[in-house]
Amino acid sequence: MAVKRPVPTEPRPPEPQARVAELPAAGSVEEALERILEYARHLPAEVVALAEAGGRVLAEDVAAPADLHPVPRAAMDGYAVRSADIAPASPDRPTLLTIGESAGGADRELPPGTAQRVATGSPVPARADAVIPFEQTRVDGGTLVVAAPLAAGAHIFAAREDARRGEIVLRAGEVLRGGHLGLLAGLGVTTLPVVRRPRVAILAVGDELVEPGRVPAEGQVRESNTYALAAQVQAMGAEAHRLGIARDDPSELVDRIQDGFQADVLLVSAGMSVGDRDRVKEALTQAGVRLVFWCVPMKPGKPVAFGLAGETKVFGLPGPPAAAMVAFEEIVRPALRAMMGLQEIHPAWLPATLLAPVTVRPGRRRYLWARAGASPEGLTVEPLRGQGIATLRSISDANALIRIEPETATLAPGDRVLIRLLADPATLADPATTHAAVLDRAQPSTGIPVLAVVGAKGAGKTLLIERLVPELRRRGYRVGVIKHDVHGFEMDRAGTDTWRVAAAGAGAVAIAGPEQVAVILRTAAELPLSAVLSHLPDVDLVLLEGYSREPVPYVEVRRSGFPSDKPPPAGPRLAVVSDTTGGGSLTFNQIPALVDQIEQKLPLALSRRASSAG
Repeated sequence: MAVKRPVPTEPRPPEPQARVAELPAAGSVEEALERILEYARHLPAEVVALAEAGGRVLAEDVAAPADLHPVPRAAMDGYAVRSADIAPASPDRPTLLTIGESAGGADRELPPGTAQRVATGSPVPARADAVIPFEQTRVDGGTLVVAAPLAAGAHIFAAREDARRGEIVLRAGEVLRGGHLGLLAGLGVTTLPVVRRPRVAILAVGDELVEPGRVPAEGQVRESNTYALAAQVQAMGAEAHRLGIARDDPSELVDRIQDGFQADVLLVSAGMSVGDRDRVKEALTQAGVRLVFWCVPMKPGKPVAFGLAGETKVFGLPGPPAAAMVAFEEIVRPALRAMMGLQEIHPAWLPATLLAPVTVRPGRRRYLWARAGASPEGLTVEPLRGQGIATLRSISDANALIRIEPETATLAPGDRVLIRLLADPATLADPATTHAAVLDRAQPSTGIPVLAVVGAKGAGKTLLIERLVPELRRRGYRVGVIKHDVHGFEMDRAGTDTWRVAAAGAGAVAIAGPEQVAVILRTAAELPLSAVLSHLPDVDLVLLEGYSREPVPYVEVRRSGFPSDKPPPAGPRLAVVSDTTGGGSLTFNQIPALVDQIEQKLPLALSRRASSAG
């Protein structure tokens, strides 16, 4: 399993090795991920045949090597004609066309007064600009009888409809699906650069563990973590290598850990908490792992460690199955996604309605195994009964994780919570629970698509909006912007005419001039977002600055030196924009790529394309 790796761009070097007892704990899950993603750069590319590229992550943008298709083609089985020839046709005075030979294509001109039989997808002859479907024709010997005119372009696929030469048809970071491969095959592409799959070694530790095929003796349990973790790794598209069980003997532990350094990632499960038998952390340091942090304030999953052994990323995971799996979902999965070159590193947290009461001890972020389903109002979720760290049945039964923030102790049925879907949304009871449908439902009932821009004060939210608006307008979208100010604001200047009439008690004041109108409404309380949106007619997209507690899609803005002390936004995250590169985030200079993602993921893009196609 030896791996020869090129040297990536040098990340920040790890800290000098400290004694295990002195290792700092991560202040939050987000801080832990930030530290990990400094080192989890995407792996180098490799070229694979088109037939082997399904499910792989595209490493580079793909430009169309030629027009697809270079000439107009028939959209129906029928007869290619010149629309001018049949313009006077009517049921009373049909036009008669001579049916010519079917041989030839776009390089052969259709003579006036003739028709040529064509099949769907075949090139139409030059000068033919319409196709009459078979069911709308009558043939008399070698003559086509046409009883109605057709407009130019009817039932014809225009040339270059799918792609123009040089056009970017797929972007780096796409997970290649059947539709992608079909398009590339049509363009004549036979090989593709894809990101190499991460190789993940998985080691369990403990004298009490036995393989599933053995009957446990007193004090023993069957080992399950490596099987569960390997399945999760493989389902992501990475390669999993089970290293089996290591005993608690220090020298054996060091040897088995070093065996895992041949992989890109090593997961060591068990022995990470404080105790006389928990020797794994010491063995990691003796094996040459430079630990970066130990412990994350989450439950379950607190005793998590991360370190480096050369180019190998090493994760120490808890031994109890529920804790190990939660730690994998929150800490390991984003790192693997980054190494795979995926566009979205952080799996989405989606808003859902709680169906049962929840009581937890506050202080750490809490995760509950749950079952998610669909209702007419959107996603619903119910926690499973078994939430112990040693549970296996709840992990098996769950198709979602509920996330509860550290300050929360109780939740009631009907409260909104954030969940992560663990199963393919298509396996849920209702296809309306897919991520795209949830994004759609997250839009306010006004029907106007909205996108919040959130982040710490000073991180650059307004700067991002300033750069987004021109690109959106360049693509033909009408954009509105709403800024949320929790401290209140004053739009008018004291002493002006409008200020004076408002002070006199007018509930609404408007001032109109050339090319602009301003309206100020006085309200008894803060209006809900849907009410504010109703005052922005004739726009295709509304950008919100703030509104992080609204369950709408958002772009998170991050800037070095500007940490956020706000709770996580309520809606699903669409993208991250940062002043630094890496970790799957975009920069402030990658606005076209950000707008590409907005078009792909919001209802805005679908409605605009449908209207333009019509």
